[in-house]
Amino acid sequence: MATAAVASVVGLPSGQGLSQTRHLDELVDEDATGLAKRLRAREFTQTELVEIFIRRVEVMNPALNFMTNSAFDRARRMADTIPLTAPFAGVPILMKDMIDIGGLPRTDG
Repeated sequence: MATAAVASVVGLPSGQGLSQTRHLDELVDEDATGLAKRLRAREFTQTELVEIFIRRVEVMNPALNFMTNSAFDRARRMADTIPLTAPFAGVPILMKDMIDIGGLPRTDG
């Protein structure tokens, strides 16, 4: 069962069983090394992890305005296609828009 805090982050009613958001309370504070290790151990899928991070961004961005453009659809499409052989493969990242990223505007902001 999701706690009230977890449910609020993912936008679901408190107490609802969540298979795709299990571990959310643990994962939002996990470092990249820990996330990569848990992905390789198949504790969750890349798609589950991407969804957790997308939901977190959607909750936090209106207040903090840290993301002007997103590639959420691309992340969702690619998530489970990434082989987990590289050290941080499958771990979601944010890229500052001061570098060129195909298909996204560069704002240097």
